[in-house]
Amino acid sequence: MPKTVEEAEVRSWRILPWPMDACHQFSAKNGKRNIKYVSKNGKKEVVFDYTGKHVVTDVRDKGTYNFGPKGGMNHVFKDVIPWCAWGNTKKDSTSVPQRIDTFLLNVPSTITRTILTAIVYAML
Repeated sequence: MPKTVEEAEVRSWRILPWPMDACHQFSAKNGKRNIKYVSKNGKKEVVFDYTGKHVVTDVRDKGTYNFGPKGGMNHVFKDVIPWCAWGNTKKDSTSVPQRIDTFLLNVPSTITRTILTAIVYAML
């Protein structure tokens, strides 16, 4: 696992900008966003603080393993909905409504957000 942004970039991990980093911002400080990187195969994530020098270990925001690494609805069903229901770990202090709101409020399209809202609530 990369320990710095520089190491992630040398390993050809790619940065995921907003809104793909939105669910990893609970511990972000002073309005500065955490930085999310994903491995070449899309299965591993690492999250850095805004400086890019420290891996975020806060259980609310740390990087996770992706069962649906290609994104889209596959990722939503295999990774995002389970995260909405259970969080990152048993020690995740965020609530189900907080996680759902964080995800849905950062979906850029109103139509997509409406559809995903219905799906997320139906799956829980």
